[in-house]
Amino acid sequence: MRVLWVSGRLIGPAASIINSDYQGTSGGWIQTEYDDLNKTDIEMFYLAGVKSAHSVKKKDNVYCVQLPKVSNGINAPRSLVSEIDRIVNEIAPDVIQLWGTETCLQEAVSKVAPTIPKVVFIQGLIGMHDRYRGGYMDRTDKSYGRSISIPKKIEIEIRRIAFKRQIVIEQSILKRCKNVIVDNDYSRAYCYSVSKNIRFFNRQLNANGCFKSKSWDITSAVKYSLFTVYGGSPDKGLHQLLKALVLVKREIHDIKLRVPGPFKLDKNGVMIRENASSYEKWISSFIQKNDLVGNVEFIGSKTQSEMAEEAMKANVFVNPSCMEVHALSLREAMTVGVPCISSLCGSVSEYLHSGENGILYRYEEHEVLAYNIIKLFKDDNLAIRLGRNARNDMLSATESNVSIPLEEIYKEIVK
Repeated sequence: MRVLWVSGRLIGPAASIINSDYQGTSGGWIQTEYDDLNKTDIEMFYLAGVKSAHSVKKKDNVYCVQLPKVSNGINAPRSLVSEIDRIVNEIAPDVIQLWGTETCLQEAVSKVAPTIPKVVFIQGLIGMHDRYRGGYMDRTDKSYGRSISIPKKIEIEIRRIAFKRQIVIEQSILKRCKNVIVDNDYSRAYCYSVSKNIRFFNRQLNANGCFKSKSWDITSAVKYSLFTVYGGSPDKGLHQLLKALVLVKREIHDIKLRVPGPFKLDKNGVMIRENASSYEKWISSFIQKNDLVGNVEFIGSKTQSEMAEEAMKANVFVNPSCMEVHALSLREAMTVGVPCISSLCGSVSEYLHSGENGILYRYEEHEVLAYNIIKLFKDDNLAIRLGRNARNDMLSATESNVSIPLEEIYKEIVK
C-alpha cells in the first residue's frame, strides 16, 4: 500500500529524512505516529509546504511545494492545485492522510484526485479555536490594546479575517475527505456538527517513548519550580500564569518558572528578539514591572527528550492554555508523572480528572491557579499521589486496545 502524508510544514519524519532545520519541538506527535506505524506493507511518501525554494522533489519520497506568504485563510491558488495534482498522480497513492486543516496546502490536496480515499488526522480545530483566539487579553488587559502600534493592529485584523475564512475552508476539507482520525469527543463533536456523514476512526495520540521512560520523583525535583507548555501566543496563556506567579511569589519568594518557546532574554532579563510580537513585548514589560526577572527563565526550543528532562526536574507542570484539542504537552507531563495543573479547555477533562490525577481550574481565574500551585508546593503527599495516578492512567491508556493502528485505518478506508 502506498500512503501519502501531507503537512503544512516540513516536520516529523519528512524533516528527518532530508535533514531539515525545520524539525523541532513542534510536530513531535507526527514523528511518534511514524515510529509506531507498522510499515511492513506500506510505502511512505510525504508532501510538505515550505515558504522558500521552488517546488522540488527533495529525496527519499519527500516532496516540497512552495506556499504563498500567507497560507491560511485563502483558497488554494490554481497553480498550487495543478502542481499538487501532478505530484499526486506521480505518486499514485492508495490513501492520503492530511495532518490538520490549517493551510491552503491541505485544501489543495482535498480537491485533487477525488477517487483516492483521504483522511484527516485532526490537529487543531480552527472553528473552535477562533472563539478563544487571543487569550481574552483584549478583555482582561486594556493596556495591551493601547500598546499595539497601528501597523500591528492592521496585521492582527488581517489575521483575524484570515482565521474566519479558514473556518469555512476547514469545513470544506472535512466534507470532501469524509474520514477523520480523532482521539477525543471534543474533536468528534465539532466534526459531527460540520457533517453527520463524516466517518470517525479512533486513534489515541500517545506520548513519545522518551516520556514513558522517565518517572518523576519528588526527591529529585527542583523545589518550588514550575514548567509549562511550549508556545509564544496569548492562546497558550503564559500571561495568565505570570499573573498567578505574582500571587505565589508573595508567599514563596524563590519560585522558578521555566518557559520553553521562541522567547529570548538578555542578561538583564529583558526580552529581546528582532521583530518581537506585541505579546512578547507585553510579557517582557509585565515581568519587569512585577519584579519577576529572577523568577522566570526562557529556555528556548526543546526536543522531545529535552522536554521530558524538564518535566522530570519540575515540582509542578502547568498548562494555562485557553484552547487545546489534544493538549499533548500536558499528556506528556502526566506520562512522566509530574503533578499537573491545567485550565479546563478542549479535551483536557476527558483524561485529567481534578483531584484524582491532576487539578483543573478555569482559564480566566489566575487566582485559583496561584492557590493550587501553592497547595501542591506545600503538600508533598498530594503532589506524589496526583503524579503517580497521572502516570498510571497515561500508561494504562497507551496499553489499552481502544486505538486503531494507522495501518488498519488505511485498510478500512480503501475497502
